[in-house]
Amino acid sequence: MDTNALPSEKLVVLAAVNPQTVTSYQYSGVINMANFLQAVGIASLGAVNAGDIMTFGAYECDGSGNNASLIVTPAGTRQVTLAATSGNQNTQIQIGIRAEDLAGLTYQHLKFGLSCGTTGGPASVIALGLEPKYAPASDWAPSSVTIL
Repeated sequence: MDTNALPSEKLVVLAAVNPQTVTSYQYSGVINMANFLQAVGIASLGAVNAGDIMTFGAYECDGSGNNASLIVTPAGTRQVTLAATSGNQNTQIQIGIRAEDLAGLTYQHLKFGLSCGTTGGPASVIALGLEPKYAPASDWAPSSVTIL
């Protein structure tokens, strides 16, 4: 383990769904897994309508974010669904993906998608790239990310 490396050299914010009231599927930006060994998507839910079902998943896609399909690994589907009034409020969800999870799939890109039902509620997603194949991780940050 390199104890001299800064966290920003090992992981970086690559994509997001900015905080908003989510009533239909919202997707993060596209992550090119050719640059990272792992990625993680973190959804943060606020006071989602208690009657709505929330779904958060990882999707393979082309470099433009099109032709998306749910990622299925040997460990199972990379999607979480929270039933109404059963954990869909003030909750955080984390989905981890390894680059090899995309091996054998059609695309090497991924994005994270979030839906909070039809009434919805406040939510956001942060997608992190971890273990860059070529350091530092901050080299891959989009222009919207400030790194100190």
